[in-house]
Amino acid sequence: WQGSKYEGLAVNFFEAVWGHGGEILGEDGSVRVDSPANRRALRFLRDLIARQRASPRAVLTFTEEPTRQAFQQGDAVFMRNWPYAFRLMNAPGSPTAGKFEVMPLVGVDGPGAAALGGGVLAINRHSRHPKEAWRVVEFLLSRGALKRFSLKTGYAPADLNLYDDPEFRAASPMLARMKEAFLRARSRPVSPAYPALSEIIQIHVSRALTGQEEVGEALAAAQREIEALLRKHQAEGARAGAG
Repeated sequence: WQGSKYEGLAVNFFEAVWGHGGEILGEDGSVRVDSPANRRALRFLRDLIARQRASPRAVLTFTEEPTRQAFQQGDAVFMRNWPYAFRLMNAPGSPTAGKFEVMPLVGVDGPGAAALGGGVLAINRHSRHPKEAWRVVEFLLSRGALKRFSLKTGYAPADLNLYDDPEFRAASPMLARMKEAFLRARSRPVSPAYPALSEIIQIHVSRALTGQEEVGEALAAAQREIEALLRKHQAEGARAGAG
């Protein structure tokens, strides 16, 4: 899994939190970072490295590709990664070709939830050809284009209907099984201050995993800093609205 101090670490923490029944933000926008469930989640990630040693300490430096490479070279039994890795690990000559399976993330008491990834298509507001650009967007999001792109690159398509397409299922059985994961997937915490919120999570989760902070200390600090961040953001928004 991805334990380096970057967005991937925040995502892994969110998934552990959801799997333990926790939340980062409540539906009312309240900050719920420092909770018993979230402490269990962070302790679980820390103990994978420090106590159980199910994860090598090198995980603390891993992003997606080092994670895949370690698994593909036979240095790990399990891996948490994104669908793009399926095609690479099943490529001709790969030591893992035909020797691994995939499944959705699990939680402590049942199914877990994966964080949504993906990309976006946008049109520059100053474009001199917005209608033509929109036609390109429509084409790229058409079922046929999504199917070709997915089968060529290994990326999972956003159109859930494709997962029931016989040709798609036959060509990429592993991707076809991702439908269950997508139906359970969750958005990362929704906030206009998300980049800064994520950075706070990354800093304190990393400190907990590397032993610089205790689990409770890390989450309490993250709670305080995110509350302050959201108060500041709300105040700035109010001033902008008044102006």
